[in-house]
Amino acid sequence: MTAGNTPSAFSGEVAEFYDGHTSGADELPTYFRRCATFQVRPDLKGKALNVLELGCGNGRLSVFLATEYGFNMTAVDVSTQAIQAAQDNARRHGARISFVHGDILSGDPSLGRYDLIIGHFILHEVVGTDFNRLARFLADHLAPEGYCTFLENSYFNAIYRWIREALPRERRVSHPYEYPFDPERYAILADHFRFVRRDCPAVNVAERFYRQFWPSRARTPWLYRWAAAFDGLLTWALPAAARRWVSYFQVVSFSQRPLEQP
Repeated sequence: MTAGNTPSAFSGEVAEFYDGHTSGADELPTYFRRCATFQVRPDLKGKALNVLELGCGNGRLSVFLATEYGFNMTAVDVSTQAIQAAQDNARRHGARISFVHGDILSGDPSLGRYDLIIGHFILHEVVGTDFNRLARFLADHLAPEGYCTFLENSYFNAIYRWIREALPRERRVSHPYEYPFDPERYAILADHFRFVRRDCPAVNVAERFYRQFWPSRARTPWLYRWAAAFDGLLTWALPAAARRWVSYFQVVSFSQRPLEQP
């Protein structure tokens, strides 16, 4: 299914970038699977909920939610290549998913209201006035009893902001507009939703540094295992309130109704 809208200039550039950077991995990695399990309330499993994934990429999150939770999935992306990869992925796993190629920032009447709106690394892609448009879209398409939940890069830690700004731009695999989720956009969500919360189900610091910034010629399996073990130790040792400040990844959830504590 294709949306009949014309992409905004911003979304068009994002689509062009991700047309060349769609991941070939068709299964959700362990860490992201753990985050997805955290994002979806346990009591929702097996219910025929209408769920929307924003920025589905190659579709691995939607495939996971359709096959493991039995949700009625709709997945949208502005990238043509991403939608094609996601459709192929869904066929390989026997997942029934409705795919929409379109730009939500330009409005899409083919999308209705959803019990759950979910995404991985989407909010940080949208900046400036476009983020207000995104927040309005989410508020308009969320069912009264539903909630939104997104796994995001975090800019709440000043040390990570400094490290990121100090690194050469070419070391980051992202389009030029991308900017980690920060307190300013958190406040914008609070203007549109009554309840907004940040959580961290598992710390991810060393593993992310290893994957994104460690020289490829110096990577070894034992070093990766050490990084993952270090993150696991921090997850075990730190209380939930501290983890969301330490981890580079966080889960941002918001709704018009009180959010259940994890």
